[in-house]
Amino acid sequence: MKLPIRILCVCQMGLGSSVMLKLNIQKAVKELGIEATVDSCNASLAKGLMDSVDLIITNSDVAPVVREYGKPIIELVNMVSKKELAEKLGEYVKNNI
Repeated sequence: MKLPIRILCVCQMGLGSSVMLKLNIQKAVKELGIEATVDSCNASLAKGLMDSVDLIITNSDVAPVVREYGKPIIELVNMVSKKELAEKLGEYVKNNI
């Protein structure tokens, strides 16, 4: 996978949760030393963005919808947990970059 990683945060409405998650991801990639671009949107718009996305990060409610888009997904149980995000993102990077 080439850098920067293009990450898309997806929630139901694309407003609160995904924007907060976007900020947490930006901090996490910086701490992990990963070059990445991070955007956010709702589940409906996500499908049209797949050509410009390497990784989707979302919650367990939205994961079944975006899974069919054929991109790697990090599914979070708690979208505000910085610890869970850092662990899962770190594991993804370790296995894919």
